[in-house]
Formats: sequence, C-alpha cells, structure tokens
Amino acid sequence: MDELVPNSAKTTRPLSGWRKLLVWAAIIPDPRAPTADPLRTHLTPLELASMVREQFYKDRNYIRLKRQRWATGAIAIRLLALGLSGTATILLGLSNLSGPAAWGFGLSALVTLITALEPFFNFRSRWVSADEALARWHRAEEELTFYVANASVEELSADEVVRFDEMRRDEWARFSQDWLSERRSAGSGPHT
Repeated sequence: MDELVPNSAKTTRPLSGWRKLLVWAAIIPDPRAPTADPLRTHLTPLELASMVREQFYKDRNYIRLKRQRWATGAIAIRLLALGLSGTATILLGLSNLSGPAAWGFGLSALVTLITALEPFFNFRSRWVSADEALARWHRAEEELTFYVANASVEELSADEVVRFDEMRRDEWARFSQDWLSERRSAGSGPHT
C-alpha cells in the first residue's frame, strides 16, 4: 500500500530562463508553488500549533517574495525617473532650444509619465505594508512558540492555538485592506 507523499516533499524540474521571467511577472503560475496537503481531523493541540506555525512560515515566505518584487519596482521607477530628469535637465541646459532641447522636452515628458505610473503600481506602500505584516507575523509566531514551549502537551489548549491562527488571518485581512485602500486613493491626485 502506497503512502501519501506530502506535497512539500515533491520535486519539480528547474525552470528555464524565460519561464522564470514569466513566473516572476505573474503571467504564468509557478509550478514550484506549494500545494495543500490532505486535511486531517482530531488534531492534538500540539499538532494544531505545528500546523499554524507552518502556515506562518508559508505566509511570510509569500510576502517576502512579493516584497522583493515591490521593492525592486519602487526603486526601478525612482531611478529611471531620476536618470531621465537628470538627462533632460542637462540637455535643456546645454542647448538653445534646438535639437537637444527637443530631446530634453521629450525626456521631461517621459519623466512625467513614469512618475504618474508610480501611484498606479503603488510599489512603495505595498512594500511598507509587507514589512509591517512580516513584523506582526514574526511577533505572533514568537508568541505561539513561547506558548507551546512553556506548556506541557496536556496543558495545551486548542482554543489558544486557534487564537494564534486568528492573529495570522487578521494580519492577512489588514494587509489586504491596506492594499485596497492604497489602490483606491492612488488615483485621487496628490497626497499630503
């Protein structure tokens, strides 16, 4: 009789360069993404605590990957805008509004376009929200670990372990709500 192999133990072949790029851009799903293991019933509080802790790890790893992408996007937009505005300023300063001036005005228009895109993609606020979520998840996981470490198996309460999972889910809800509110306000004009 074959035993079930946990999905986390399954291996996949490495992705090619183009597929990595398509996965990174979220155009195609990542075949290496973890899948759900079969559900179990009548878990002991310790097994439940282990399951909640594993979920903390999965959530944090997901947010770390997204945070990296958002940080890269925020930095790239800023550097691109800075480079183009600097080039435009130099070209405008060196010219008498002839050929290079036209290039300067064109680059200034590109800078305006790129800086207008930043609120749409909203990389910076998503990056900050991801950092806040990670900090709260670390704190909640530390509390769970401390709770389990300071109690015997008989003293562990499933209700208390579920409370830690509720902390994790509440943080997901807060993170999602922050993202939605930032997206809604991104098109409303300049922020103070």
